[in-house]
Amino acid sequence: MILSQLAARIPQGRLNPGNPDDPDISRVEYDSRRVRPGTLFAAIPGAHADGHRFLGEAFSRGAAAAAVTHIPPGFEGHPLVIVPDARRALALFAGELAGHPDRDLDLVGVTGTNGKTTTAYLLEAVLNQAGRPAGLISTVETRLRDQRQPAERTTPEAPEIYRLLSHMRAAGCRAVVMEVSSHALELQRVWGLRFAAAVFTNLTQDHLDFHGDMETYFQAKARLFQEYTRGEAVINLDDPYGRRLADLAPGRVVTYGLQSGADVTASDVILSPEGLRLTVRLPVGDLDLVSPLVGRFNAYNLLCGLAASFSLGIPPEVFAAAARDFRGAPGRMERFDLGGRWAYVDYAHTPDALEKALAELKRVTPGPVHALFGAGGNRDRAKRPLMGRAAERIADRIYITTDNPRDEEPEAIARDVLGGLDRPQSAVTILDRREAIRTALEELPAGGVLLIAGKGHEDYQEIRWVKHPFDDREEVRKYLEHDTSL
Repeated sequence: MILSQLAARIPQGRLNPGNPDDPDISRVEYDSRRVRPGTLFAAIPGAHADGHRFLGEAFSRGAAAAAVTHIPPGFEGHPLVIVPDARRALALFAGELAGHPDRDLDLVGVTGTNGKTTTAYLLEAVLNQAGRPAGLISTVETRLRDQRQPAERTTPEAPEIYRLLSHMRAAGCRAVVMEVSSHALELQRVWGLRFAAAVFTNLTQDHLDFHGDMETYFQAKARLFQEYTRGEAVINLDDPYGRRLADLAPGRVVTYGLQSGADVTASDVILSPEGLRLTVRLPVGDLDLVSPLVGRFNAYNLLCGLAASFSLGIPPEVFAAAARDFRGAPGRMERFDLGGRWAYVDYAHTPDALEKALAELKRVTPGPVHALFGAGGNRDRAKRPLMGRAAERIADRIYITTDNPRDEEPEAIARDVLGGLDRPQSAVTILDRREAIRTALEELPAGGVLLIAGKGHEDYQEIRWVKHPFDDREEVRKYLEHDTSL
């Protein structure tokens, strides 16, 4: 596709009058290091630098042209397309050059603070059970059947999204389940996509370092339903932000919840260490569900998945069959039997998620519940004491350690977490996460449960912006291999 054709797709897009060239464009990139001949380089604003600073590098690597919001000095004679919004242009150009594979797929977008990943994995399983081959784009990985690729972020940038969608369409997918983060919505990564169903799990404090306040965070989430959905909205009516969203969503809404008069609700919820049993009420009748997932919050994930499946026209009995065999997402309440004691590895990294995970373990565990967690560096500092306070309300013993400290001092992060405790002297602080996990496992009494929270599926620990290999699950497995008492 030639540059002028791409420029014509952008409202108010125009070519640089100082260069009459109209080169062929074969791909679009926002990272100058990935530019090669035939590339259109999109100079988007980044977290730390403006893409316009890298125009010289992009052209030196063979860029055919660049998309810019203004013409920087020294580039008046280069082939450029001037656009009002470089991020929207990046997404639009990526879709055009990929041939819009999204238009041949049923896209299911899942957003919310907690529960996105489990719900996305569940919906992927249900769609496949229903005979609709589905791909997955998640916080953990992108997946197509047995092909897996670790994810760098919850929602990729637009060029990567379209590459994935093209690959999935070519492989025979009819649907793709995608976690859609608030960052992705704010930064236009999904601009131009239209979702067959959009799913809202809940909204609690997180990412305020990026959004500033809860209202801005909510408005970012709401965009998925107001701007990107061509089908039905599936919304948690028990969540106060969900109730607001149900009023704002312009199309048909399917609601779910445990405490409300929702379209999809449940009674007779039975919680046990082995999983969940519940009777679900749907507009078409009742359904008995059995699931190996643990905890009341997973009852919400099941209801969410069922409501989304219902909106997509999947028979309830197909959902029930998939849910019965669904073991959960990687690093989401993964259970390890320690011989009369148990450890759970979970991604809970917000006050709400941590409190809910501990509360559910307390509910189904006769013995003591211990918690091990930290807080991420260079992220929402205000949530750190809230996490400490949430853990202290429920856990019988608390271990404070590192999460991904990034560029912050681990001691300072730990102090912030301890600041939320009424009895900080009762917590055990071990900043070396490996040592903390080993100590917590060794000190866990018979009949007890240890929640190792914060990192879940992650196989690294980020220190001084360097990712070092580290996996909470592997640390538990190493302990199991060397514990002679088992």
